[in-house]
Amino acid sequence: MAAAAALAILLLWSVSQTVGMLRSGGHSDESAVRLLYQVSELHIELLGSQLKQAAGAKTAAELEPLKQALYTAAFTHDKLVKAVGEQNLTPLHSLTELSQLMLRLQLGGTRAVKPDEAALLQETAGLFAELEESYGKLLSSGDAVVASQNRAIAETDEKLVKLLQKHSQK
Repeated sequence: MAAAAALAILLLWSVSQTVGMLRSGGHSDESAVRLLYQVSELHIELLGSQLKQAAGAKTAAELEPLKQALYTAAFTHDKLVKAVGEQNLTPLHSLTELSQLMLRLQLGGTRAVKPDEAALLQETAGLFAELEESYGKLLSSGDAVVASQNRAIAETDEKLVKLLQKHSQK
């Protein structure tokens, strides 16, 4: 429910920004990259919040808000990567791995989340919090990607990929 409300607020904000740019002849005080970064950062924060909540899920059906937050975070980050270039901003491969995990967990419908799966979600949430912190410092005041933060994100992303792949091979 909270995720749907946050998504509605985000949609309204995005529409108002677009209308404002159209009214001003396409010019804005903020660059398109900055605006896209802000949207992407919000979705990364929402995903982090949903990951923390998912660690306490009792059934796979309770993971639906996480899955939705995951899809929107992946989509917006991918658009940001395309906007600034893959040479400047690392793609988040862990989001693909997390999507695969969500598919496996939800294949059984409303089955109970196993203790090892809950532990994995909790460990993932902890690592993702590191990524989220670096993501919050990703763009400089001049709207350039801060290389040190991008490296930190890439390193944490790699840790997440290894963790999630290790679990999928069990």
